[in-house]
Amino acid sequence: MSIVQRVVSRQRKITKSIRWRAFSSLEQYQQIVFVVGCQRSGTTLVMNCFDNDARAIVFRDDSVLSGHQGNRLRIKPYAEVKAILAKTRCPLVVAKPLLDSQRTDELLDDYPRSKAIWMFRHFRGVVGSNLRKFKGQVENIRRVLEMPEDWRGERVSDETRDFIRPFVNPEMRREDAAALVWIARNNLFFEQSLQNCDRTFLLPYEDLVKSSRDTVKGIYRFLGISQPTKPVDRSIHQRALGRGQDLDIHPEILARCENIQQKLVECAAQKTRAVRIEEEQV
Repeated sequence: MSIVQRVVSRQRKITKSIRWRAFSSLEQYQQIVFVVGCQRSGTTLVMNCFDNDARAIVFRDDSVLSGHQGNRLRIKPYAEVKAILAKTRCPLVVAKPLLDSQRTDELLDDYPRSKAIWMFRHFRGVVGSNLRKFKGQVENIRRVLEMPEDWRGERVSDETRDFIRPFVNPEMRREDAAALVWIARNNLFFEQSLQNCDRTFLLPYEDLVKSSRDTVKGIYRFLGISQPTKPVDRSIHQRALGRGQDLDIHPEILARCENIQQKLVECAAQKTRAVRIEEEQV
């Protein structure tokens, strides 16, 4: 986010808090939403949509909810977060604990009134965006292998590590490392069995930017709340679509990416259908 966007977001948060301050019983039905997934997958776009909803207060990855154990982007322990949320009067609370995506199942257990939106984007788009934004792709994948206590390696399965290990060497290319990080992060969705959890929603980045109105409608349908009267998707753009198409990715890594991508797409379609069926039965 730019400095201007941060200032506008902060002003909106203050305005919303003042608006809902008179409602003392909101905690009883307050809906909490965790936006998670792999970095560079469009989570900021989703947060911007919620920021445009007058009922929602948005806590981005760097907020009063984060700063655990010296990492300014890790979400604080449950007791501290609960105390902060108890003072938050808005009926819809949206948080982005992106570096805790590997703990989505635990977050859902800790917060009974919560749901999670797992954002995913085509691996080529993520790799291309990652290479443009950052330089430490090889170091990141080394941490996945060698530092299980680090957020990058936390809860990554032995099977995923066994796949990654042969590709990590002194000559490793940044694009291969970024693709392996995409694998490790998105595979966590299935390793936490979130595909079987009706409190999680898989949101494809490409759907959000190509068909924003219908996709936003699906998000609110999943949350079980009415759509805002004013459109919230006005900040969505398609400028980054198609990024990374010319990247040369190792064939074995490419095949694994394509496999996980297909699983995510199919699971997202299943979850969308399930939400529609549930709505029709109400």
